[in-house]
Amino acid sequence: MASNVVVLDSSLRRTVVKVNPGTYMTDVLEQACQKFKLKASNYGLKYNNKPVELSSPYRQTGLPPGAKLELVIASRSPSVVSVALQLPESLVASVPGGRLIDKFPSDTTLWLILRKFESKDSGQNLNFTARGITQIENGGASGAGRIFYEMPSLNIMGRDFSDFGGLQKNLAQLGFNQGSVAIRLGFKATDQPLEEAMKEIGQYFKEEAAPSNEVSKEPKEEVETITDAIAKLPSNEPGDVEMTNTDTLAVPSTVTVPTSEDKQPAPLTPSKRPA
Repeated sequence: MASNVVVLDSSLRRTVVKVNPGTYMTDVLEQACQKFKLKASNYGLKYNNKPVELSSPYRQTGLPPGAKLELVIASRSPSVVSVALQLPESLVASVPGGRLIDKFPSDTTLWLILRKFESKDSGQNLNFTARGITQIENGGASGAGRIFYEMPSLNIMGRDFSDFGGLQKNLAQLGFNQGSVAIRLGFKATDQPLEEAMKEIGQYFKEEAAPSNEVSKEPKEEVETITDAIAKLPSNEPGDVEMTNTDTLAVPSTVTVPTSEDKQPAPLTPSKRPA
């Protein structure tokens, strides 16, 4: 049965948000912040000076219809949340108990949680974010095979996150600022080629190594231009010296002669002293 709640901010602005028994309070917070033009990750909700559990659906909060909720500033320092990742049946045998457990800051995204679990030095060679499955194109047995991307799908308390946008949400945005959370991992076949999916992943989740590669290219170009310039500068006089060096080996001894000429102006310095 549909109902509504009222959200008020610190300046007593108010907005009405429609809810149903299955509406999660994180969605209520996001809708209210959108109307107030605020960033939802910086706020929380209170009812009668008590924090509202954002990870719960409306039916589990005990809020009455038309409840007045207060929009409050959330803590900026992330807290620690224990995450248990339940693996699908196809991967259960590779991990004892079929579950991975670790602690993460509450501002960690779902995608980064998967990346850290799969890169954990456990010797299991787990792959959650770059999986592909071969499918035969044109539906025929003789058609050419192509690898298509398998999207990770996460189920958290009945909510599914199975696209790149949803996997960008962090634990705090889902209402998990403390305690523990269980995540069930699955995979969803897509019609997107693996190479295209990798490019899209690069747009959503940029690696830090990418900028460093671009920077490293610039110095190489500068070194080449400098060396080219240096190669051109000595081409007038030193080029002749090298030719004379190839003719006789005694010339290097004559090269020291200018040094003695350089010493000739030395007696001039005492003449300046009487002046």
